[in-house]
Amino acid sequence: MDNLYIDKIESVVWSGYIVATDDGLSYVSHVTDNLNDVVSWQMKYYPNSKLISDSEQIKPYTKQFEEYLAGQRKVFDLPLDIQGTDFQKKVWEALYQIPYGETASYLEIAKMIGRDQKSAQAVGGAVGSNPLSIVCPCHRVVGSDGSLTGYGGGLENKISLLNHEIEHAASDPSL
Repeated sequence: MDNLYIDKIESVVWSGYIVATDDGLSYVSHVTDNLNDVVSWQMKYYPNSKLISDSEQIKPYTKQFEEYLAGQRKVFDLPLDIQGTDFQKKVWEALYQIPYGETASYLEIAKMIGRDQKSAQAVGGAVGSNPLSIVCPCHRVVGSDGSLTGYGGGLENKISLLNHEIEHAASDPSL
């Protein structure tokens, strides 16, 4: 049986649950009032596992989230244990290329992975299924016209995260 370590992070910028396996960070949830999405993800990818609330085991992960939320970190440096299709993983890898405090469109992401505009909708689906929100910065993806499109954590969270990054990128360019 696999162990999944879970902890809750709360701040004025963002709140949610983070889940890690023994191999790395595996899931980030925007929901804080229940564990329904965590359990759905768990049943899909780790059906023979148990969730364990273990602050010590997950402390390296929470520390980096706390640094990010305090404006002291712009890049996460964590072991990851991410589950998805090859196409999803290519899209998620492209998200890491979007600089802190900046945005990119679905079409730009499609081009980054060697696809054309016909793939923008499929890219949107992969972005929407990103299990590592914030770490794999899907909040930095916008429509081709610069509009704020959907976000798994809701547009209020997306705006909060983008504003947080813009504020800290402007006040400390070395971040």
